[in-house]
Amino acid sequence: MSAESLTILMAVASGVFAITTSVIGWVVSRLVAQLDRLRERTEQLEQRNAASQASLSALPTLDSFKELLVGQLEPINGQVGAIAKQVGEIASQVVDVDRRVIRLEERSKHGDG
Repeated sequence: MSAESLTILMAVASGVFAITTSVIGWVVSRLVAQLDRLRERTEQLEQRNAASQASLSALPTLDSFKELLVGQLEPINGQVGAIAKQVGEIASQVVDVDRRVIRLEERSKHGDG
């Protein structure tokens, strides 16, 4: 191989190396930029997750909700019991009136006969 060919080959190799180095540098810079964006997105998601966890912990638990409902239903249950008692009393009065009506009807039949 002549010195001139060797010089050309070295120049070509040097150019290929420069281009390859430049391309690798560009790819690395793009990967670093993507990594930075992913870090930012991860931080945002972690902040959202922490906020969601805080919101969830502020919500009442099932047991506390149950206690609240029971507390509200107890007075209603008492009112329903009182109404049921009144209905029973009215039913008893209706039965008494019905018996009186039957007796009066029987009397009127005997009195007519």
